[in-house]
Amino acid sequence: MFLVLILVVIGIGIVDSESTLGDVYALAFAIPAPFIAARIMGRDPAALVSVVKRVRWDIVGKAAVIALPPYAVWLAISAADGEAQFTRATLSLLAVFVLITPLQAAAEEVMFRAALPQLVGARVRSPWLVYGIAMLPFVFMHLYNWMGLLDILMFATCASYLTWRTGGIEAAVVLHAANNIMVFGGEALHPGRAPIVDVPLELAAVSSAVTIAVTALLALRLRPQSRSLPSPQ
Repeated sequence: MFLVLILVVIGIGIVDSESTLGDVYALAFAIPAPFIAARIMGRDPAALVSVVKRVRWDIVGKAAVIALPPYAVWLAISAADGEAQFTRATLSLLAVFVLITPLQAAAEEVMFRAALPQLVGARVRSPWLVYGIAMLPFVFMHLYNWMGLLDILMFATCASYLTWRTGGIEAAVVLHAANNIMVFGGEALHPGRAPIVDVPLELAAVSSAVTIAVTALLALRLRPQSRSLPSPQ
């Protein structure tokens, strides 16, 4: 956590911390922290990614095919509201979000669905407690009203389930990236609109419904994986 804070502070110092893009860059900048911490503590950093200690690109591909289209449609609907601006500046910002957001999503998933659950799991056997404890800082790092926080809690539950079911963070990273690209992309195309903090009930309900539906499709498509790390050779 100390390394994450240090790297986030450095990231904020490099970019414009008053913008959403600045927040995304700052979080993406912190992605090495959990891996460095694992190495310092004598643990294998690769175990933070999956039980096979590597990125399983087949899962990334399958998850992308399932998760990206619904959120792309949602972004398209948002862009068709008559208020979106399609200028060189807004489209360039959208492209930057598409490129950077997966790193931001990966940084959060490594921390909250891998590093913290593994540390708690070394002392607690119940996956409900392991992932539940790790959800709390993830939920409350978001500055929304209670309705928005409930939506974040639902997302965290779905991401935790995918991590537990597949034995790795790949599917959760794709889900997280797809959701955030939709949100940040909508902001990029509406430069005069302030980011939503007081989330209305209708938006929270739709967001949670999409998250649950995509998670269910991912769970059906992705094969369950043993959640035990392989024995050292």
